[in-house]
Amino acid sequence: MEADQTQPGWWLASDGRWYPPELHPNHRAESSLDAAESPGRRRASRQGAGWRGTYRFEGHEDSAPLECQILDISILGAGIEVFEPVGDDFVGRKVIVDAYASDRVSATIRFVGMIRNTRPGTRGGIRVGIEFLGLSEERLRVGW
Repeated sequence: MEADQTQPGWWLASDGRWYPPELHPNHRAESSLDAAESPGRRRASRQGAGWRGTYRFEGHEDSAPLECQILDISILGAGIEVFEPVGDDFVGRKVIVDAYASDRVSATIRFVGMIRNTRPGTRGGIRVGIEFLGLSEERLRVGW
């Protein structure tokens, strides 16, 4: 990642690399701003994540995974930023995301979801809103 240390909030991580403010472990998720701008839009509040990950579209499981950043996550969905998009039209596509612990060995979280919305990302990619699939009707109704 190219460092822009002149911008406010950039921080030096233990790996010796600079990261933007939204990737800091104490950063408040962008989704809290979304909720303020669009009251009632979220059924469950999201927590900031800042995890590295990879993604693949359904039907492309044999292709090499592409890099992404998991920005925030809730019991119902997640926000990620993708940097190597496949095609232009994401909305309505099923995606498989693997989120990694710092070393990609100790823990991996896999989730599968449907892309519900997109917009420009904060780091030059595309921010993708994902709704998790396979949740029960009760879970969808109450958001927990």
